Amino acid sequence: MTKLIIGILGVLTGMAIFVIIAWFYVKNKIKAMAHDLTNALGGMQAIPPFKITLHEEFEPKFNHQQNFTHCQRLLLASDFQSAGTFFTDQVEGLIIEGFVHADGYLAALYDHPQAGVFVDIVTKTENNHWFVISSNSPQGMESPENCTKSYLHIPPDEDDLVTKLLDKLKEDTNGKSLCQWQIENFRSIFEKAYNSEMQWRIQKGGVTDEEILSVAELTGQEPPDEEILELVKDNWKMAIIGHVDDEVRDACLETISMPLEEWEKKRERLFIIHSYSDPDNIACDVTYSLIEDQEENDNYEEIFEAKVAELKSKLNQQSNLAEAFERINQELPSEKKYEPLCKLEAPYEATVFISPKMSHDYC
Repeated sequence: MTKLIIGILGVLTGMAIFVIIAWFYVKNKIKAMAHDLTNALGGMQAIPPFKITLHEEFEPKFNHQQNFTHCQRLLLASDFQSAGTFFTDQVEGLIIEGFVHADGYLAALYDHPQAGVFVDIVTKTENNHWFVISSNSPQGMESPENCTKSYLHIPPDEDDLVTKLLDKLKEDTNGKSLCQWQIENFRSIFEKAYNSEMQWRIQKGGVTDEEILSVAELTGQEPPDEEILELVKDNWKMAIIGHVDDEVRDACLETISMPLEEWEKKRERLFIIHSYSDPDNIACDVTYSLIEDQEENDNYEEIFEAKVAELKSKLNQQSNLAEAFERINQELPSEKKYEPLCKLEAPYEATVFISPKMSHDYC
């Protein structure tokens, strides 16, 4: 699959880490609403979208029109052809114009509300290695192995911006055979590139300590301590689980024969198990169902914690989380069993269950 590294992804990822770290320091200073802040940071707003779809934009509302127009002119003067202007619902305020060059180069011109205007020029060799050069500042994020990415950090109002980027890219690819591109394919190439890199990052489990530390250094913040590192990584893991759950839920609906009305009734009771699922959350959810009738018991908290610990131990005894859960499910009372609904191989290997009905809802 295409492994083009889109510059806006590094920007969004770096900004997301910056926001979480910054909010954590605010939380410590004000010493109030810590729980609410932590929950807020767990939302998808703190993480870039895991998939992106471009839509053609006929009346763009620019954030930095003068700089954007200047870069447009530079690209056109360097024999790039415009492939259209686009927006995406997943990143509010982002405008992208695509360009294609006959010598085997793609360019993306971005106008982002916070990151400003910058240009990426990209090419791919015939042995499937990508070279990316960006006018943006370094983002501190890792890239897949088949990509060489460089930053020149050139202000968008400089007249030689595109010339400098092309010179660097030609230097990096000297003597290599480059792939050719069609203007009409820019949108699909961009989408596949973004989604492919995010899939790579999902497989990595999110962001690393080194990336978080790098972003903190590049943004002039204090080196994050262990607590902040874990907070950032946990937010990414939660977002990944949510994204995979959504993808599996949609795919499951396509594989089963069920009236839409019935699906909507059962949708809230879907229980999804995949390799990214959190054993702690699974153990807690099953325990809630098992001991809901003991909530008034004075020892409820102790009973709850003991059961969660028991289930976590069983889940962690096997490398395959789905198989471990199925063994637990077989041991549950009949009225507390999880009803298998579908098994999927794609987009992720997963099993979807209908959870048992409960006497009342839990927050």
